[in-house]
Amino acid sequence: MTAEIEKGRLFVPLAVKDLSLIINPRAEFPKFEKMIRLSTLGIRTPATPPTTLSNIQEWINGINNLPYPDLLEQLTVELSHDRAVTEYPRLAEYKAFSASLTRLRNHSGLKRISVSIMIFAPAVPSEDYSSHQAREEAKLKDGFASLLGPGVDVRLSVRGSRWSESVFVDCRV
Repeated sequence: MTAEIEKGRLFVPLAVKDLSLIINPRAEFPKFEKMIRLSTLGIRTPATPPTTLSNIQEWINGINNLPYPDLLEQLTVELSHDRAVTEYPRLAEYKAFSASLTRLRNHSGLKRISVSIMIFAPAVPSEDYSSHQAREEAKLKDGFASLLGPGVDVRLSVRGSRWSESVFVDCRV
C-alpha cells in the first residue's frame, strides 16, 4: 500500500503489512492506528523541495513509536534532491543518520535496511566526476561504518536530471 501523509494523520487498515509513504520530511511523523503491525516500511521524498538527511531524522526516530516496532523487518529510505549545483551530504550528516538507523535496528526486528540518496543536478562540463566518485564512496563507508553489514545497502547517485539517463556519480556500500 502506498499512502501520502496529510496533516499528520494516516489511516492504514490493520491487515496492511507493507507500507510505502511519500512524505514531506518537514512534517511530523504520522499517528498510526494502535494495532498496525508493519513488517515492511518504505519512506520516499519527492525531489522538491530538496531533502537532507537531517530533515528526515525525525522520521527515522519516529519509527520507534510504531505500535509494534519489533515486527518491522525491512526499511527502505529513498531521498531525492533537485539542485542547481551538486551538493553532497556532509560526513557528519551520514554519521548522524547512520547512528539513528543503528539505534532503530537495535530496538526492532530490522533485517534489511536500504538507503538511496539521489541528487539531480546539471552537469558541469569541466568537472572531473571520477574524483567525486572516490571521495563520496569513502565518505559513505566512513559515515555508515556503524551500520554496514549483511542486509544493509547504502547508495548515493548524482544524475543529470530526473528525465536524463546521465549518471555522474554512483556509489554503493
